[in-house]
Amino acid sequence: MSKTFPTREQAQRWHDDSLSKTRTVIPEAPHTLATWTAAWLPDSHLTPGAQRYTRERLRLHVFPVLGRTLLTHIRATHLNRLYRNLRKVTGGELSHATVVPLHGVLSPVLRAAAAESLIEANPAADVRLPRRTAPAREIEAWSATQVTAFLSQPAV
Repeated sequence: MSKTFPTREQAQRWHDDSLSKTRTVIPEAPHTLATWTAAWLPDSHLTPGAQRYTRERLRLHVFPVLGRTLLTHIRATHLNRLYRNLRKVTGGELSHATVVPLHGVLSPVLRAAAAESLIEANPAADVRLPRRTAPAREIEAWSATQVTAFLSQPAV
């Protein structure tokens, strides 16, 4: 069938509408966090050592809690709860050193899912990580005798 249109835009719109009516879209099976990680990790930019580290951290800390969760259902609140519950394992205040490496492993996995349009946005981007806090240490000043002894030593 031959058809003419006054503008190129109208012709393109008609063409796109015609295709959308005849195209059969087979939706991709929804991914869980574990299945997406398994699919993404081999093709990621990570070195083999970083892939092993990522796989191990997620297997130990994340998959037992969120591994079977559909990517589309994961929210920042789930990640905050996961990190908060690590307190029970670490036995105290959740430290910066515990959360940041784990978050650093999980965030790229979710960022890649967002880039592939499997999820609308990376939920890890909305997580508030704990601040690095060093315990207060008491500093002892040297006595006058210690300073004199130190300064009397020859410079090396």
